[in-house]
Amino acid sequence: MRLHLRYIFLVVVLCIVNASLASGASVTIMPSGAGSYSVQGDNMDGVTGMTLTIDYNKSALSSPTVSWGSLVSGAMAIANTTTFPSSIKISIIRVNPFSGSGPIATVTFANHNSSAVLPSLVVNQMTDSNMANIPVQDNKRIETDDTKKTDSPTVYPGFEKEKGDTIVTPGSSMSGSPPPGLGTKTVAPLPTVPGSIAVPGDSQPRGEMHPAETKGAPAQEVPVAAESETLQMKQQPVEKVSEASEPVGVKQTVYSGVLDRFRVYQGEKTPDALVALFKKVVSPTVLQEPDIAISDGTAVVRITVDLSAIKSASPNFAFTDAKLVSLKKGEASGQWVLETLPQVNALKASVTILNGNSIMEYPLTLVPPSAPVSAKLADFAAFLKDSGAKAPKHDLNGDGRHDYLDDYIYTAHYLIRSKTTAH
Repeated sequence: MRLHLRYIFLVVVLCIVNASLASGASVTIMPSGAGSYSVQGDNMDGVTGMTLTIDYNKSALSSPTVSWGSLVSGAMAIANTTTFPSSIKISIIRVNPFSGSGPIATVTFANHNSSAVLPSLVVNQMTDSNMANIPVQDNKRIETDDTKKTDSPTVYPGFEKEKGDTIVTPGSSMSGSPPPGLGTKTVAPLPTVPGSIAVPGDSQPRGEMHPAETKGAPAQEVPVAAESETLQMKQQPVEKVSEASEPVGVKQTVYSGVLDRFRVYQGEKTPDALVALFKKVVSPTVLQEPDIAISDGTAVVRITVDLSAIKSASPNFAFTDAKLVSLKKGEASGQWVLETLPQVNALKASVTILNGNSIMEYPLTLVPPSAPVSAKLADFAAFLKDSGAKAPKHDLNGDGRHDYLDDYIYTAHYLIRSKTTAH
């Protein structure tokens, strides 16, 4: 009888444990005051990394800033509030796992009005100390009467699509080495699954370098100050907790891509002038092959990163609107070789490199597939004469107008076609 009772007790205990493990972590966004929203993590035991996307209505909210909460004290946390219109990308990595529940961050909009809809939040990925994915419960949006004044938009709650906007489902994957003390894994080659994680280790064998054929593509639409913008920043002080740690000083470099050059270009539109916008190197330490990649859902882009000037542990890599295919060390010291697959028809995608206290964001040069483009210079010049017309004859991206995006797409395919013809 006692033996049966022991078995019954053991089964009950196992059921309770399994129920606890199956509950899963969750992240909530809720209003916390005029123009401010709190991001709360629940049941976060065992989580060491996460990537989040917050989308908001830019007609009602603008100029966001992010301050970190006590739950992520001691973590390396990055908030990209400028690269993506109406969207905030957050990446957080910590050596020791998070514990329990608490505030992750507070998002404050300097400009806001009463028509603002509660921003939407997507958990792109959560990982544990073994860099394995953690199941996440459905994201919760806790509304008040003030946040219910307008209808939810059709793309994402809190996001209003304007004419000409390119809407891409937010999605990013993080890959790279775990923080010091968590061990390493060999990862090349990797399955091509969105959100998969790669962990480069110092013991990983060096791979051979194979030149890739050249294709075409545009880069991300980033506010341009110069060819790259380097920011020295400190993490915002977190709320007081018993184990509060000093903020980590972070040097962030955001490179502007070829698409950005087209967006801000004010000169005369001639074939030679637009081709020249593709010729300047985006980054001296990052090489993309092919230099223009077609985002057809099958063409893999090869990225070679030279980190020899930065002395630190193995880097981490995060991808936006692209997924990791493979990751390995290059032949040269401090060199890493990534293969990534951009989303279908993407104009913009990026890789973010976290190395010690240095963060570098590199935009890929992508172009979506298009109808055949002539390699003749006269046809190129005739195409440009249509730019800005009220009733355009040429609309390559289907937004009802001929603007810099169409010029970019045509120029990219013209260069690809010219190289193909030359060979």
